[in-house]
Amino acid sequence: MSALAKVREMGLSVTADRGRLAVEPRLLITSAARDLIKSAKAEIMADLKAEADLLDLVEHVAAFYQCGPEELTVVRRVALADPAAARECFQATARFDGIDLSEPMRLAPEQGRDRLAPAKGPRR
Repeated sequence: MSALAKVREMGLSVTADRGRLAVEPRLLITSAARDLIKSAKAEIMADLKAEADLLDLVEHVAAFYQCGPEELTVVRRVALADPAAARECFQATARFDGIDLSEPMRLAPEQGRDRLAPAKGPRR
């Protein structure tokens, strides 16, 4: 089990900001948790970056298919349950459908503010 998973199993939420880790709630940070976080900071930072990259990939593909917020929530949860398989699947989907992953996502006004959409819609 990764250090990030262990920290989360302790009931803690971890985020990274400019090379620093933020851990909450502070009341749950035990000395064991603090020691683990300090000793595995680089691993935790790398895992958080990998998660962020995966979620960016997921959101690009979801935007291409104009997924709504409920669908996106489910897709994120499923992707984080098996990151390696999700990365492989979403990269293959992006290649197959010609999704430009460098293209920034934008809100689709015709779909309401809850939907993401790329500059081009899905090919049908």
